[in-house]
Amino acid sequence: MDAIAVFKIDRLAPVSYMANIKGRGIKHIQTLAYRFADDNRLGYWHVKYNKTRDDMPTIKAKHSKPFYAEHNS
Repeated sequence: MDAIAVFKIDRLAPVSYMANIKGRGIKHIQTLAYRFADDNRLGYWHVKYNKTRDDMPTIKAKHSKPFYAEHNS
């Protein structure tokens, strides 16, 4: 799933950073956005789902393995 994240220092502040996010779903994208904002001391962020832009950097998971193992019975 693709999304665009908008990061700000504060809710009423101007936009500090915008990036594409690639994730496996809404929860995964929210987790990646939260971790990025926390690491860069950005206090406010929101996500626009199912959108992407070619002129922005991309945030994605460092590992390609899923959170859980799929087993066939």
